[in-house]
Amino acid sequence: MTQHDLPKISIVIPNLNGGDFIEEALLSILEQGYPRSEIIIIDGGSTDHSVEIIKKYEPQLKYWVSEPDRGQAHAINKGLRHAIGELFDWTNSDDRIAPGTFWKVAKAFEEYPEAYAVCGYMTYFGGGHYQKPVRMTVFDKLEKTLVYGSLSGPSMYFRLNKFRELGELDERLHYCFDLEFWYRFIEKYGVGRLQFIDGNLSFFRLHPDSKTVGQLIKFGEEQYIIHRSVIQSFGQIAVPLIPIESLNITSAYQRDWDFPNLNPTSFVALAMQQHLERMHVCLSFLSILKWFLISFKLSPLQRNWRFYLLPLRAIRWKIITSSFVAKQEKLRRMFSPFHLT
Repeated sequence: MTQHDLPKISIVIPNLNGGDFIEEALLSILEQGYPRSEIIIIDGGSTDHSVEIIKKYEPQLKYWVSEPDRGQAHAINKGLRHAIGELFDWTNSDDRIAPGTFWKVAKAFEEYPEAYAVCGYMTYFGGGHYQKPVRMTVFDKLEKTLVYGSLSGPSMYFRLNKFRELGELDERLHYCFDLEFWYRFIEKYGVGRLQFIDGNLSFFRLHPDSKTVGQLIKFGEEQYIIHRSVIQSFGQIAVPLIPIESLNITSAYQRDWDFPNLNPTSFVALAMQQHLERMHVCLSFLSILKWFLISFKLSPLQRNWRFYLLPLRAIRWKIITSSFVAKQEKLRRMFSPFHLT
């Protein structure tokens, strides 16, 4: 592949007060040695030294702006409107793109012209420690992929025209907008349009101020909202398993999903199972019984053996952590950079 034939890669960096890290993110892109790339920075009106660093690299940027926005999804959408490359991804200002990534991605899209997205490995790091590289998870069953699948966002590149066909990121979501977009990808294109490749493509930083470390519960709540929307779309009762009805998005977020070959029974069972396991309130016997009985509002054909295990799973989870504070602290310790191996 000659330099002229290389696809242009557009990278959007959303940032808010990431001055301690954004220069590393920029250098990880500029040092790729890839001749056809563009960097777009959308700063949300940082009050630290972020803008000073951005101006330092202004000649090497396609576009940048610093102004208040409505969150990370909104910032990425703003950047997306300025992207003109053939390939697209976004990276957080506290993360880094692995050396040689752009070359690997360009080669993969050339080798797999039928692919609309390419995904490699991602490495969590922090506090001087690096975990073993991981890659997003898909399963042989669509239902399990939707409920238990994981993402490796910074290591996932899209054909920009196919990305745009799916619409912009949902700005009502602040934690799982990438997951919701992945659902749309599966819905329209299927998992078969995703191509896995070997090699680490990004480094995902864990630190006390990152959402992944400090606000994990919020991720679970928004994932529940997305699952609830899917359940409603095929006419079943969306069982409210966790008390997040105070979130405005709970009633606002809904779309008519259409997943070919989705088994509604299995999806509802897996979703209920997952969220009851993750429920972050202290569960009493009566509350466990209540949610178990609610499941029987579903028709007999919508129930399977998993429902009968829900109370036992909830009790098991209560034994592991009997209060919201205890669970939150456990999650903090789990993802603390000082406990990475």
